[in-house]
Amino acid sequence: MTRVSSTVTSPPVRRSKAPAAWVPREHGAWSWLISPVIAGVIVAGPAVHQLFVLGIALAGYLFFNAASWWAKMPVKRRDRTVAPMATYAVVLAAMGLGLLLTAGWGVVGWLAAMLVPLLVAYVSTLRGAGRSLASGLATALSSSALVLVTMHPDLPSFFREFQSLWGWAFMIMYGHTSCTLFAVKSMIRERSSNRFLGASIGWHVAWVLATAVGTLHGLPRIWPVFFMVETVVAAGLPVYARRRSLSPMAIGLVELGLTLL
Repeated sequence: MTRVSSTVTSPPVRRSKAPAAWVPREHGAWSWLISPVIAGVIVAGPAVHQLFVLGIALAGYLFFNAASWWAKMPVKRRDRTVAPMATYAVVLAAMGLGLLLTAGWGVVGWLAAMLVPLLVAYVSTLRGAGRSLASGLATALSSSALVLVTMHPDLPSFFREFQSLWGWAFMIMYGHTSCTLFAVKSMIRERSSNRFLGASIGWHVAWVLATAVGTLHGLPRIWPVFFMVETVVAAGLPVYARRRSLSPMAIGLVELGLTLL
């Protein structure tokens, strides 16, 4: 008699992605949070409170993402977002406490001001327009303000000791992030819209002109050149994308390169 050994083959293990309520799927947003803080450190020099500003930015984004999924999910499935919302809320509170201890109560004014555009973006999410242009511009406004908190966390003394350098740092940061928003939308969601492409190019040109005027008031001449480069990319790359498909990764790398520049 021959004994036949049977082998049991276990099915291949599938690696499942982390739930979107825990890990955001919009990876390009990370540069919007990190680059303003880095810029603020470059302008003002390093300080302890800047670590907590970065922590608030990252934890706030994670909480906002989880809260957005809560708004978009059916009522029966919303319990899946409770754990990430609670976790990130705790982290956010800890980072906020650290910021208060290192920067003082004057930073509360900044946090309150930055909440306003975030509320606009969240209301857009509740209305099903979370990825609209208006929502993106509001979010870009809040993320760009991180450079101001990083440079000078005390809001009352910020106005008393205001320097044009601080204002230009914010304007350049907002110009770049908002231009990124237009450029990316023109290659993905508004890929076939000539009207949106024209609006994107017009928005870029407006920042070229704004920074050109700024050179008359002390802004380095490199900035109009930088926005001219962004304008060329925003005009040429969407046309190329219509002929040959560009992956979101390729588009993201181009914008990341401009952010690093």
